[in-house]
Amino acid sequence: MGLPCTIELGGRGSSELGTQVVVEGGGAATLPASLLQPIRRAKYPALTVEEEAISLPLQTLCQARQ
Repeated sequence: MGLPCTIELGGRGSSELGTQVVVEGGGAATLPASLLQPIRRAKYPALTVEEEAISLPLQTLCQARQ
């Protein structure tokens, strides 16, 4: 993902981008995108190399539509 970035959370403080963000009250929440895993050709041999490469962006797009 590159270098961590700091973001403002609506005036409630700041947090580093990564797999978790700090929420109001000091707790932590997991970012939904960090739960996605690539679809591997090893498990699904019918996938092409290109399909395997775009599996994460495609899953993200499908989740955004729901």
